[in-house]
Amino acid sequence: MKNQIITLDFQVECDRCHHPIRAGEKCSVSMNPRTGNAYFCHLHCPTACANRKCRPQSPVNTKVIAYA
Repeated sequence: MKNQIITLDFQVECDRCHHPIRAGEKCSVSMNPRTGNAYFCHLHCPTACANRKCRPQSPVNTKVIAYA
């Protein structure tokens, strides 16, 4: 499916959490090319699972002493 971030001109319902996405708010739209269906989701959906997997940053060692 093709994803695109758009600004809405009218209010729609989020397909993940079923809360309204207001007009003027940015959201993610997923288009299914086979069926032609469009799925609208909040960028930061309040009740749905996370969209992307993110790798935690490795800790930085601040007690390193440089020897020349």
